[in-house]
Amino acid sequence: HIMTVCLHAPAVKSAIQFSGAMHPLVFEDAEDVHDLVRDILCQWPQQKADGTASATFIYGESDGYSVDSHWLDEPLKGLTAVGAACAAIVDSAQSFLAAHADHLCLHCATYEVGGRLIVMTGSAHAGKSTLAARMSAEQVLVYCDDMLPLSPEGHGLALGIPPRPRMPLPESAGATLRSHVENHAAARDQRYCYLDDA
Repeated sequence: HIMTVCLHAPAVKSAIQFSGAMHPLVFEDAEDVHDLVRDILCQWPQQKADGTASATFIYGESDGYSVDSHWLDEPLKGLTAVGAACAAIVDSAQSFLAAHADHLCLHCATYEVGGRLIVMTGSAHAGKSTLAARMSAEQVLVYCDDMLPLSPEGHGLALGIPPRPRMPLPESAGATLRSHVENHAAARDQRYCYLDDA
């Protein structure tokens, strides 16, 4: 008799936890996403992952990646590597805010001009991230693209998340913005593009 034995490779696991965040990111068969998150958030220092805290889990699957955490009502499935990295980054920011309950968080893009922060608020999909990318093309320091934590004293805190314009760029985008995004794309898919100018 011939017996066929199917051997499955053990899952490859790794973890990241960013300084000030309560919850680690745990990657299982998702090294591409691990590397993207690490590279995109290169300005946000890491700390040793807390093995006792609830985690955000990123899984590599046959149809892409899934992300599951207590921040989500149900897992996100069928994500690209960039989409999974985006979900993991948002979870890390939420984890930071949960650990700093005395901080206010504004949904905005923020630029530093003359030593002061200029805050641009607006509804989702209003174009804040596209404007942030355009400002960075002009060498303006983009302090944050999506979330700005404010300390009780009113000081803004940059988490080191770079501009992430939505793709495709609007038809009205000029040559300067298109060239900047093309030349500074650190990670992109059909929906998002993280720039390398954090």
